[in-house]
Amino acid sequence: MIYAEPGYLLFVREGKILAQPFDSGRLELSGEAVVIADAPPRTDLDAEPVASASDNGRLVFLRSGVPSTRLEWIDRSGAARGTVPLPPGPWRMFALSPDQRRAAVMNGTDLWLVDLVRSIPTRFAPTFSNEANVVWFADSRRFAFSSNRSGRAEIYMGSVDSTQEPELIATTEAQFKTVWDVSRDGRTLVFGLLGDTTSWDLWILPLAEGGKPKLYQAGPGPELRARISPDGRWLAYEGLESGQPEVYVQSFPVPGRRVRISVDGGESPAWTRGGKELLYGKGDTLMSVPIGMGADLEPGAPQPLLKPPEGTTGGDVTKDGERLLVTVGPDVQRDIRVILNWTALLKH
Repeated sequence: MIYAEPGYLLFVREGKILAQPFDSGRLELSGEAVVIADAPPRTDLDAEPVASASDNGRLVFLRSGVPSTRLEWIDRSGAARGTVPLPPGPWRMFALSPDQRRAAVMNGTDLWLVDLVRSIPTRFAPTFSNEANVVWFADSRRFAFSSNRSGRAEIYMGSVDSTQEPELIATTEAQFKTVWDVSRDGRTLVFGLLGDTTSWDLWILPLAEGGKPKLYQAGPGPELRARISPDGRWLAYEGLESGQPEVYVQSFPVPGRRVRISVDGGESPAWTRGGKELLYGKGDTLMSVPIGMGADLEPGAPQPLLKPPEGTTGGDVTKDGERLLVTVGPDVQRDIRVILNWTALLKH
């Protein structure tokens, strides 16, 4: 919603851009809202506002189509191994359940659970969040997700067995936060918090009753996309200390020894093969690093593993590292339209 001279509020309702008279002195709406144009379809990748107006009668607004994406299985060579048949829509892959029977995905701004055995999607909840993320518990029944569905960013607990409203997980009063991972024993949640002076920091929340959040890692740049190792001893995350995103692994739950894993760029780490392998993205290539899990962390040299299909925008890997479920689809076509003397449209 934005204010536009000579006294209107512009906002989106039911797929339309509307204008309604607004008294800026008394902060009151008056009269009827009038349709100006079709609004672009809302997705979790678009941000407000969708329209803006100048003082000299020009109005600009965004027009975009909704991509019809697909969920596709690929193997370690990058070869296609089947598509999950879903209705057309802007699907975006987030997280595979540990038993590989379900996938948590976004469709527009809503969180959906896809039964991968029967290819049936079920809408779970609206998220309305650019910071949305989903992580599964080891039982493949419960999951945590981040959402600003209440008007501020929060973290919630959901279950595939429940039709009840998601349960709020109390973290901090910070306005912006997102969930990154949960330990295999289900006792510890790792989440990101946008600090006042330190960008995105990593925090830990014990999930036992009365557990209090505590800071794990705060640096001058953002620490993102943290993943706990299967044995719970290490945390892999994406940091920006070198001036570009790199993947680091640090002792967990108490920060201490830290090892840089990636070379010349890396992001979005994922543990596979019981912690014996760490995958991460580097440009359009998925990299593989062997991990020795003795008394200490012993990473090997990163090696290219595969190039995901063109148009891949998200995905997750199976626990054994043999397959990935990825989102593949066309780029969204966007353009900007201009209306001259737009207030003339308000006169009936």
